[in-house]
Amino acid sequence: MKNLLALLTVVMIIVTSVLPVSAEGVAAEDEKAWENKICDTWSWEAMKAENPNGTTKATVLFATRAEQKDVTALYHKKMEAQGFVYDEKSQSFDPCYYSLIAKELGLSVDTLDKASIDVSQRMISYYNQANILRANSLFELNEQLVLQYLADYPEINSIGKILHHNKGLCGLYMELSVADIEALAKLDCVYSIGIEYGETLETANYVDTSSEAEEHLSLAGRGFSYSGYIPQDDIWTTGVNSNEGQRAVPVIHRFDSVAELEAFVQKYGPFNSDYDEVISAAEKLAEYDNGFFSSYALLLVYFTSSGSCRWQINGVTWYENSKTLDISYRATLYPEWQSDNISGWFLTVPVLKSKIEGCLEYTVDFWEWNGEEILPEEPTEDLPLEDSSEEPSSEEPSEDASSEEVSEELSSEDLSSEDFVSDEGSFEDSLDDESSDGAEAVAYGDVNGDGDINSLDAAQTLKHDARLTTLEGDALVLADVNRDGSVDSLDAAQILKYDAQLISSFIAEAA
Repeated sequence: MKNLLALLTVVMIIVTSVLPVSAEGVAAEDEKAWENKICDTWSWEAMKAENPNGTTKATVLFATRAEQKDVTALYHKKMEAQGFVYDEKSQSFDPCYYSLIAKELGLSVDTLDKASIDVSQRMISYYNQANILRANSLFELNEQLVLQYLADYPEINSIGKILHHNKGLCGLYMELSVADIEALAKLDCVYSIGIEYGETLETANYVDTSSEAEEHLSLAGRGFSYSGYIPQDDIWTTGVNSNEGQRAVPVIHRFDSVAELEAFVQKYGPFNSDYDEVISAAEKLAEYDNGFFSSYALLLVYFTSSGSCRWQINGVTWYENSKTLDISYRATLYPEWQSDNISGWFLTVPVLKSKIEGCLEYTVDFWEWNGEEILPEEPTEDLPLEDSSEEPSSEEPSEDASSEEVSEELSSEDLSSEDFVSDEGSFEDSLDDESSDGAEAVAYGDVNGDGDINSLDAAQTLKHDARLTTLEGDALVLADVNRDGSVDSLDAAQILKYDAQLISSFIAEAA
């Protein structure tokens, strides 16, 4: 489960939430004003000093993006084309969803138990379908703007190398030299440039765990606290996921003793302030004593975002073969309009040392918000014991959390994709080979091969669509459940419907 640079995504979204909607950016007033468009001064200065003739990946954002009213209008049009009716009174599609669910269950809306698990799961499936259409509406309009900018400013096509369009934020993902960055920053159509020089990127620090067996570790004891902004730059370069001292964002720190934790607090703390309802990091970290560290390691993820946001660890996964530990986190509150202050946060989770013995790689995976306020239940069970024989559990609130993971993935850095036609012949041959060897039959929709068809498979499908990972072989063909030759969000939506028992089979099964 790998992702793009999470902090850069968050900062870019925060910045663009207050972008002007006028046609042009503000021209530089003096010779060096253009450098103000470069988001990370540290990376920029380091690149100029260390590698002035090299290149770096960069996200270039244009001065405008799709207006919310236009996105909403297109989204409603797409929803209506799917048969959903918008309710003006409630300002939502919820009444339509409940009406459809009642019909599916053979009930009237008045007798529908809206608090039941069954109804809630079906609502989640409808919400995810809606989020896919909302995201597609945003991408479609932003893509139109990107193409218009490239037509109006043809010189951009000769600066650096365009890797792909950023439809989520209205911009370009490019490979640029120092001279290229300067040339782009001087264009009035460019709002900001986020360069990745010196960062520990998923593309550079990638561990392919897609074919590995995974163990979901307990989330008992996970925490969220306010650290405040930490000015010491080495907070980013001394984490367990900092590749040879490079900046890792978000950064993971691991503590195996009280002494290590106290040294961290002394250097970067004291973390005494809380933030609204969020407790101070000092209060949270004070919970861990010698007794705790006798069996557990404490993993701490540090990152920054707007003070309007709230966050939560929603998965800790261990891959034994590659000795990789992956932490995924998501927003529990991500309002459309956010304060412009940058706040620092700690996400913490205890892990049994015996479960992650010999860990070689630490990765962090950002599941982005799904446009709604999410308040999942916190796990309340005791921390797992060394001699526990129970199956490890992620303790996510059943379908609630797993389905949210899928919708939250939609708004990643860039969800553009190119059509990919699978090699069906070779796949069918492999199925024949498996059948002849007596192997267990594979099923359409079971993308991760764990024997179940659920939102985790939909998440893998969306990650392939977003080019955050690459499905290959059997997994690629099994993900194309509608048999249109492309693995994308439409396939993910069908998998979610199957998971919610809204459909009982896929088009591919009848082909």
